[in-house]
Amino acid sequence: MWLAERPPSLAARKTPRHTTYDVVIVGSGISGALTAWHVCNGKRRVLLIDRRPPVTGSTPASTAMVQYEIGTPLHRLANMIGETRARRAWQSSAQAVTRLGEIVRAENIACGYAPKPALYLAGDEFGFRALQNEQAAPEAAGLTSRYLSAREPCLANRQRPLIRRS
Repeated sequence: MWLAERPPSLAARKTPRHTTYDVVIVGSGISGALTAWHVCNGKRRVLLIDRRPPVTGSTPASTAMVQYEIGTPLHRLANMIGETRARRAWQSSAQAVTRLGEIVRAENIACGYAPKPALYLAGDEFGFRALQNEQAAPEAAGLTSRYLSAREPCLANRQRPLIRRS
């Protein structure tokens, strides 16, 4: 949908203004933009580079949802790197998304930012038992998560269990 509309006009140059920089950030997506926001203090020369023009990468090609959930489920990540490190990774990610909302409000950025809960449906690869395990892991890490059985009346016409995170 975003690609069907004219992208916002953003200042960009084909060649850098200076020959030396204190910080060079590769990638101008959400992570690069937030990194630049944090290091730009008027005392450093910061260069943000990307192979594509602004607003033409993965963000406009997606639903532009920013989620704290890491690509690997927390209970599986704990098996890979240990429970403490996995919890810390998920907690840090959740804090980053919360901080993003604070920045959007503080900078008065008109981007339609609105916190929303996430829903995860049980399916063929991630059945209801795995969903129950995954719900318990973030909850134990202090992140809000609730397992909803297929019998709960909260979502009409739903036939599979799901997790709701907020």
